[in-house]
Parts: sequence; structure tokens; C-alpha cells
Amino acid sequence: NATNGISINDDLTSSGTAIFDADTDNNGTGTFTLASGEALSTGNNALAITAASMALSGTLSSGTAGTTLLTSQSGTTIGLGTGTGTFSLTDSELGQITAGSLTIGDGTNGNITVNGVSSSNSDQFGALTLNATASGSSVTFGSSDSTFQGLTVNAENGISLTSSLTTNGTTSFNSDSDSDGVGDLTISALKTLTPNSNSLS
Repeated sequence: NATNGISINDDLTSSGTAIFDADTDNNGTGTFTLASGEALSTGNNALAITAASMALSGTLSSGTAGTTLLTSQSGTTIGLGTGTGTFSLTDSELGQITAGSLTIGDGTNGNITVNGVSSSNSDQFGALTLNATASGSSVTFGSSDSTFQGLTVNAENGISLTSSLTTNGTTSFNSDSDSDGVGDLTISALKTLTPNSNSLS
């Protein structure tokens, strides 16, 4: 744990659950950095990282176990692919993550924007869960198409697909996580949601 960032500049292997908090005072200045060419591995044990932002040049692996990535500061926006966000992971950075499942976000972060995540960089972390369940938070799939394996999306204030989305596993959307009647699932004209014969709810 650290108040002002964690940098890993050599290979690191854990034989059990690994938990990192790069911004313990939650002031938005703690970056989790994994240097190019280096590997963080937990075997087949859970991995959890909390940070204000991430710089992922090396590889993360929790094997068959889950990896969880959380923002340290309430209201922080999250961007995946070319989606904008203070806490962001590019398409290539997502391709550095191997996990049985990947969870991004919880009930404290702000909006999540996903844009242009390719199948080649999403097929190695199994099912993806995106959580934007804080009051007023939403999830938007932007103008460039994305592909995932299994996908679960939970949002308090709506889920919008302004691009086409393809999934190759069980897919679930909850656009009104607090059940207050505010939060729609919208799909823009000429865009498609394709679960490829898998369960959709």
C-alpha cells in the first residue's frame, strides 16, 4: 500500500491473493505502474488493484482467478479502449491482462466509457464485469465497435450502445441498479448487440 503510487520495475510473483492500493489517502495522485517487459503474476489466485490511475506496460496475470480493478477516488471516470476517463486502460493495455474474470469499477466510481476494444485484446480475461453503480453513473459504449467474451454491465443511470457490441459468452445488462425507475438501456439506430447464441438478459 502507498499514498502516492506503486511502481513495479521487475517481475513479481505471488503465491496467494495479492492486493495493491496505490492511493490509500484517496486524493487522486496514486498511479499503479507496471514497467514494460515486467510481469505481475498471482498464479491462480485473486488480484485486486486500487489506484487513481494505471500505467500498464507489463503483463498482469491472475491465471484462472479473478482480477479486480478499482478507482481510489469517488466519482472518478473510467475509460476503456479509446474511451475517455481519468482511470483508463487502452485496448493494448487490456491485452496485457490474463484472468479467469475481470471486474472493473464498483459503487463509487463515475461513468464508464468503452470504445473500440478488440477481440484480440479481450479474449484472455474471460468474463468482464463493468460496475458504475454510484448515483448518477452510467456506462456508454462509444462510436467504435467492441468485442468481449462474457459481459456483465451494471449501471445506476443507464447503459448506452452507440456502437455495435459483440459478446462470445453470457451477457447481462442492468441499467437501473438501484431500481429507482431511472436508467434505460438504449441502442442507437443501425447498431447491433450480438451475443452469438449465448444467454442474454
